Amino acid sequence: MIRIERIKGDGCTVYRAVSGGRVLGFASLGIDGELEAIQVNKNARGQRVGSKLIGAVEESARADGVTKITGKLRPDADSTKRSRNFFEGKGFQINGDSISKNLR
Repeated sequence: MIRIERIKGDGCTVYRAVSGGRVLGFASLGIDGELEAIQVNKNARGQRVGSKLIGAVEESARADGVTKITGKLRPDADSTKRSRNFFEGKGFQINGDSISKNLR
């Protein structure tokens, strides 16, 4: 079972996906709604870790009054294609290397 841990710090919140004592992935959201990072361990891909992380990010962002999540795609070609597909599937708008999603 995968659980998401939320660690609130100064200026950002980090979300860790953990199972069996192992960290499977993480995400970081700035207080301004910028998705600073989201990464899933290669061995954990296909287990919906990214979906659980982005779901937790969106849920707590809404609760904190954030109305829009923004971010940048990574520049390398392999992860950019995978990232584009992931974020489009989660309802994000993509413009160049920028992503955004209004939270309602």
